[in-house]
Amino acid sequence: MATAYMCHLCQKTFNRSFNLKRHLDDIHSMASSGDGINTFTCARCGKQFNRKYNFTRHEESCTRRQTKKQNGSQSQHQIEERVGQLETQKKQFEREVTEEIARLKQHPNNILQVICVTNNDNYLDMLTSKIGDFNLAIDYIKECALSDLSGDCRLIEKIYLDPEQKQFFFMDPKKSNVTYYNEQKEQIVEAKDTFGRKLANNLQNSYLKSINFLINRNLNARASPNKFLEDYDVQTWNTHIYNLSDTCYQRRMIGQLKIPTK
Repeated sequence: MATAYMCHLCQKTFNRSFNLKRHLDDIHSMASSGDGINTFTCARCGKQFNRKYNFTRHEESCTRRQTKKQNGSQSQHQIEERVGQLETQKKQFEREVTEEIARLKQHPNNILQVICVTNNDNYLDMLTSKIGDFNLAIDYIKECALSDLSGDCRLIEKIYLDPEQKQFFFMDPKKSNVTYYNEQKEQIVEAKDTFGRKLANNLQNSYLKSINFLINRNLNARASPNKFLEDYDVQTWNTHIYNLSDTCYQRRMIGQLKIPTK
């Protein structure tokens, strides 16, 4: 009868001493405890096992749990850091708006009275000075930004074409050129398409500044970002800003504006 070799740790038998030795090395290797039994200790949690297979499974599971926990902590830290940055930007923006309003109040003969047109007109600031209330101005621009072409025309006419004030720019009888005044109070005659690009660029910059303010205000109030998307329809807003770069869109806008002819 062949000699049987039994493992003293798990009582498994082998018909060759070589197989028993390999079993001990593969399954029960590692540090030995005080009673002579080999044990496997998890370096992460300290739990011990007397079989290598069980130890290996536990170690993999323990590693996954710890990695997931670390990643979760990092993500939360990144979110808190980003919120802090946005809150700082919001405070800076509000300070700039307050300073701009104060500056406009100190200079009554500004571009709103003369109705000049420049390459960097900020309609949020101009409208705030015109109606005297920032919250009303931001709400008005929000409605225009979500109303596509009709909203653009409504905002431009609100800024430049107040029927209660003297008109400072006109379109020629052929409707090919626009006459207006620049920031130096110089009269400029410009092709209709070029003038349309100028207005579209000002609209894009004003809409971007306005939507950034609303996003920051939402974060500061700790409102749900998902709810904010439903309330203000950011996708529609961004698509509108993108459309303002299109030449055909700009021509349609100029065509619908109630610019007097002269």
